Amino acid sequence: MPSWREHLGKKLSGQCEPKVKLHFVDRTDCDLHDPMFMRILRVFAETRGCSVVNTEQHHNKGDQFSRIMCHDNPRDLASVPAPAKTVKPKKGKSRAKSVGPTPGQRITYQCWTLA
Repeated sequence: MPSWREHLGKKLSGQCEPKVKLHFVDRTDCDLHDPMFMRILRVFAETRGCSVVNTEQHHNKGDQFSRIMCHDNPRDLASVPAPAKTVKPKKGKSRAKSVGPTPGQRITYQCWTLA
């Protein structure tokens, strides 16, 4: 029987359209760290013919939400981008520019594949 394996630092690539996408507006609705929830999610993915489960937890100042995506091709995984860095202004410039997500936004990724 195949088993699920966690991949650190991986997520679905931006060009890939997931086969199944679940969106939780408030993270109090689901606890992604609950072992029973993850077990049910993996069974759900297997019954849909998916071999990849990817979660994104968005930690914004005003709201927090989660996205769970199931996909059928593990080759569509990509590396997680490095955290946003603030570029310091050079002499004569007025303000710093942020590269990547806004400073108040933090995204946590988790990924599992069926092996």
